[in-house]
Amino acid sequence: VLFSSVWAFGFTYAMLHVINMFTPVKVTESNEELGLDESLHGEHAYEVLEVEELFNGERRRLTMVEQKLE
Repeated sequence: VLFSSVWAFGFTYAMLHVINMFTPVKVTESNEELGLDESLHGEHAYEVLEVEELFNGERRRLTMVEQKLE
């Protein structure tokens, strides 16, 4: 079991290193902060809106998915 674990880790590490030489495996921090749907595909997957709750006046973020459920 130990040998298999070490082999799997080593092989995976080597393959990711080879893949990373051709195309980056990890996205940049600026792309991650912007959002991968926008930075990689140029579109917004989910619209996020700030709404004010009617009953307690508390502000919170609400996604379009939540809006359809309510």
